[in-house]
Amino acid sequence: MTYFTQFRKEEYVLSENVIKKVTKLSQYTQVFSRVADDLAFYTFYNAEPTERLDNISNKLYGTPDFYWTIPILNADIINTWKDMPRSVPSLRKTLERKHPGDALIIDPLDTVIGNFIPGEIVAHDIENVYRVLNVFPTRRYIQAERVPMDTFNVLDDPEEVWVLLTGLWNEVNDNAWDDEEIWRDGTNYVIGQESLSPAKVESVIPAYKAPAFFTDPDGNRVPWFVENAVPTTIEEVETEDNDNRGRLKVIRPEFIRGVVNEFEVEMRRARAS
Repeated sequence: MTYFTQFRKEEYVLSENVIKKVTKLSQYTQVFSRVADDLAFYTFYNAEPTERLDNISNKLYGTPDFYWTIPILNADIINTWKDMPRSVPSLRKTLERKHPGDALIIDPLDTVIGNFIPGEIVAHDIENVYRVLNVFPTRRYIQAERVPMDTFNVLDDPEEVWVLLTGLWNEVNDNAWDDEEIWRDGTNYVIGQESLSPAKVESVIPAYKAPAFFTDPDGNRVPWFVENAVPTTIEEVETEDNDNRGRLKVIRPEFIRGVVNEFEVEMRRARAS
């Protein structure tokens, strides 16, 4: 059975002289609503990444023709290219597109509140200059994308604020300071080009590996500063969501033909009315 042939055709005025019959997709029956609510009629199928609906139908029912029953029972499937589980490489590309750049994780003793704004040019060290994409104080990081080094020449600093704050004086001046100097600790900072607002950087990771939220040992979501709080990363959240996409509600093979036949009968009745 071809799914769309079951729907009534209606005339649609495209222009003053053009009238075309189109499929009335708003037509529907209660068959699948009943099936979806009745545990006896359906089971679950774990789809493999990139597995197509017609392949699943063929595997379950011995024909690809019943592929259309799957999205009807799974309301989240609107676009089969986007809403089915992705392969690991495809998921990685999606994560990189949705969460570009790096996450500069800020030291717990410092803060980004009021210090940085999206669009600001900042420097992490003499080899890494960024444009701020977003600031996440409650997750303790700055999301930023790399820009050309000449966007912010960190060594062109007449006031010497940058090299003092970052401890880079030693790199610039061939380790001229002695061991007693406080700025010789090699601490990493990020600093704004105009404001010169600094923040200590704990680590730099891809943005999609940054924290999405934090949980306590009991699994409750808590602020990052709560003792023993553990981060759950954006990648972990997206991976779990991707895995859940593969758990599909499907009609049991022994009932599929009866359900499809009932659907056809009701659709014929609707077309005749």
